[in-house]
Amino acid sequence: MADIHGYGTAVPYYRIKIEEINRAWNRSGGRGEKAVPAPDEDVVTLCVKAARRALAHSETEARNIGVIYACSVSTGYGEHTVAGSIALALGIEGSVTLCDVGLSMRSVTSAIQACNDAITAGRIEYGLVVSGDILRARPGSDGELSSGAGAGAVILGASDGIAQIDGIVSHSDGFIGQYRPEGGFAEMDDERFVFQKGFAEHVTRAARRLMETSGIALEEFAHVVIGAPEPRWAGRVVSQLGVAPEKLFSVGSQIGLAGCAGVLIDVAATLEERAQPGEKILAISWGPGGSDALAFTVRKASPSRPTVAEQLAEKEYVSYTTYLRYLKLLGE
Repeated sequence: MADIHGYGTAVPYYRIKIEEINRAWNRSGGRGEKAVPAPDEDVVTLCVKAARRALAHSETEARNIGVIYACSVSTGYGEHTVAGSIALALGIEGSVTLCDVGLSMRSVTSAIQACNDAITAGRIEYGLVVSGDILRARPGSDGELSSGAGAGAVILGASDGIAQIDGIVSHSDGFIGQYRPEGGFAEMDDERFVFQKGFAEHVTRAARRLMETSGIALEEFAHVVIGAPEPRWAGRVVSQLGVAPEKLFSVGSQIGLAGCAGVLIDVAATLEERAQPGEKILAISWGPGGSDALAFTVRKASPSRPTVAEQLAEKEYVSYTTYLRYLKLLGE
């Protein structure tokens, strides 16, 4: 198995409070906030920022990167290569393999699996997996309260990294549940049905299969990260798995749902704020098609700069009309 040699994250500077969104629609309450990209920020710029930070953190020379996987469900392109734009920005060219992966928020963990396989097989020395999303929801909808933005990246290598991958497994059955037509907003079938037959079933089966194949008992994990389309879902699944709720960690209440990047941002925050050398982290993704479960063991404490906490602390709040304008939801 490969090691994580470095990671980087990118969280937009602007935020909007959930109560500000509710107030605009004559609704009361609302806790937390979410990230809002600046007018000149897009998926590519966020991914490049996270990738540069990951490369610097790993102290790996760009010329040693053998593959770049770029994961997103919101690039806005029908034909393009985000991986190519990242390679150009990092000064990587030549024999590097470029691969764009999308259509499911689970794609980032699928890319980590593929990158791990390439390293284990000896085809490449180092690989870059970068994910970024700017999620837009229909104004006034429930999805508007959670759709956020952000990017995360990891550099994988053969050994001697800051964290070791102990195992990766998948549970797939083709269940869709959540979808978004090209150019449209995300839609979800009956939420209760999607949670029970899609999310909960996929996540728990992936987790249990990881325990079986890796030989790691569930109680050995000190920290748990679960990518979920609804903030409440991760907590409900943790109780089904029998994991202590305090082990679950996420910064989603401060940036919203960051799409493919959510799992990597939460893993980064866990490494920086909670995990100690020798502790194990369980990370589970979910998206149309199923779930992937990954087990990590932390080797050493080595925070990337700026940390997730530092980025969360540096912010400026915007009004609801500014939020609509920045996300180009006014028909501009």
